[in-house]
Amino acid sequence: MCPSPRFLPAFPEEWLCRVWERPDLLRRPLRTLDGRRVRILDPGTANSGDGPDFLGATLEEDGTPRRGAVEFHFQTSDWYAHRHHTDPRYDRVILHVVLNHSLRDFYVHTSAQGRVPVVELRTHLRTSVGDLADRLASAPRKWECPLPVDDPTVAVRLGVVDRLADVRFLRKAEAAGEQRRLLGEDEAVYRMLADALGYADNREAFGQLVDVVPLDRLRGLDVEDAEALLLGSAGFLAARANDAHTAAQQKQWQALGAKSPTLLREQWRFSRSRHGNTPVRRVVALARLVQEHEGQFVDRLAELAWQGSADGDWRPRWRSVQAKPGEYWASHLDVGKPSARKARHLVGETRARDIWVNVALPMLVAAADTENGEDTRRRAIDLFHGHPPLQSNHKTRWVAAQALRLPKKADAKQQAKAQQGMLELYDGCCEPRRCFECPIQAARSPAGEDGPGLP
Repeated sequence: MCPSPRFLPAFPEEWLCRVWERPDLLRRPLRTLDGRRVRILDPGTANSGDGPDFLGATLEEDGTPRRGAVEFHFQTSDWYAHRHHTDPRYDRVILHVVLNHSLRDFYVHTSAQGRVPVVELRTHLRTSVGDLADRLASAPRKWECPLPVDDPTVAVRLGVVDRLADVRFLRKAEAAGEQRRLLGEDEAVYRMLADALGYADNREAFGQLVDVVPLDRLRGLDVEDAEALLLGSAGFLAARANDAHTAAQQKQWQALGAKSPTLLREQWRFSRSRHGNTPVRRVVALARLVQEHEGQFVDRLAELAWQGSADGDWRPRWRSVQAKPGEYWASHLDVGKPSARKARHLVGETRARDIWVNVALPMLVAAADTENGEDTRRRAIDLFHGHPPLQSNHKTRWVAAQALRLPKKADAKQQAKAQQGMLELYDGCCEPRRCFECPIQAARSPAGEDGPGLP
């Protein structure tokens, strides 16, 4: 039996988040208080800033896939105590996970009058709340890889990471294929591009935006109209215009979609944006990419994949998703706010590299059933194997130093494929401390050899 809520130990929300990332600690499937079955397809990404705790989660609710944010609290009433029911940033929450249900209602409510189902986590734990609390309290916040320094060798470790990269890439291709099946290939790429342009902080807002403005609403529009429709729908044209360009876009927005649902500017995060990388400019970039590719994303990306050699100059491919800013946005960071610096592109090369690895190449693999699709699939795999390095991050740095025993900053010099393998190792084994499942550990003995990578 579950303990009485009055005797539950202190259980910080941070611990609930850690349990969410460890489905092995839970009895499945989860059930909401009103009896719906919930499967965790993708727990999403922990949000380091303001807003919901996890962003971009994918759940299956009674067989229906849902994507959105997840919020965690010790008890249900904290939703209202923290004023989430008045905050538009929480309107995209699809599940409220609590340790203890403390209200009569089966739902909590959003500022948009939506209802969010609740899961009471303590009824799904595989162990008692007290035992789990003791376990999480004693877990070190920083840890070191327990693998011996020289067993297996660095070459063997890199080989394991290489195979993990193939696993990660094919999983992304399968996810792209499912999106393609449900939405059509160009709509799927449009939504994947929006997700990539959202980075970590604005993925949810971008997801909401493309729900309001699907690709078909942009077809046939010129670039100014497309910008006005997306900017207006994003909530960026609501303030009084202070220049002629903004006034013209507000007029276009009134003609195109002012009566449609819109987001609020408060739903977007600006505080952590780098110079030139504001959410406003990223929304403009999405409009520009639709126009530059004429909405035919898959055909255009396939053409670019075949231009030049697989290990040749990547810059033309990256530029294809960097979006040319036009005269106004070359010198503005926000609506009506000039910048001291002029920009050549709306999307930086770093993000363009990520888009090719995480959007373009997986979708080209997923489109293998089209004419000449198998050749394009092979080409996409070859391009993935030869793609130059992506940006280093705390996960690749940790794996490179701890699990691979590489010199400092060596992760930044590895090809994108190796970096993707590092991420797969970190997410699957290192971060959840699943050392007993580590494929590098298994590689220390002949019985632990992994299977082949991509054919």
